[in-house]
Amino acid sequence: EEFDGFCTWVNDNRIPLIVLNKAKFKDKLDRKRFTAFHELAHLLLKVNHLPERQKEKFCHAFATAMLISKDTLQKELGGKRSKLSIQELTAIKQQYGISMQALVYRAKDLGLISDNYLRQFYVTFTQLGYRVNEPVEYEGAEHSNRFSQLLFRALAENFISVSKAASLKNQKLAQFRKENLVF
Repeated sequence: EEFDGFCTWVNDNRIPLIVLNKAKFKDKLDRKRFTAFHELAHLLLKVNHLPERQKEKFCHAFATAMLISKDTLQKELGGKRSKLSIQELTAIKQQYGISMQALVYRAKDLGLISDNYLRQFYVTFTQLGYRVNEPVEYEGAEHSNRFSQLLFRALAENFISVSKAASLKNQKLAQFRKENLVF
């Protein structure tokens, strides 16, 4: 259980091989998909001469780009943002099969959020215990959630109040606050 995945070439460097640690990805399809693309990047990109940190950064960027395109993420987030909500990230995760952490990383790479917001996001995620276990898992099936995405985007950007959001979700304010976290 010490590794997520690795890659190598076999048969005189003619056949690429990617190995994923089954024990690490029991119910985490989003992480499994990310790791597979990350390892593919190690095979395809000419990054072996780079320092380890930079090599990993390129492979992460490749994996996130494969999981969600620039145009798609810009459309989903509505352009440059100052805040994101966990519910909005959950909805995008459920639709595209990419973890919330990878989504935020991709948003930062595309200039949709600031470096400072990315750091703040990771601090918050760490405090909530979501770095290893995000609050919701990708189910492997698509479903519509556009209303929720738009609702939580409007709430995160302060276009609507929490009471208005609760009303639009047909929930009492106390119930809405209890079930939803905006950061």
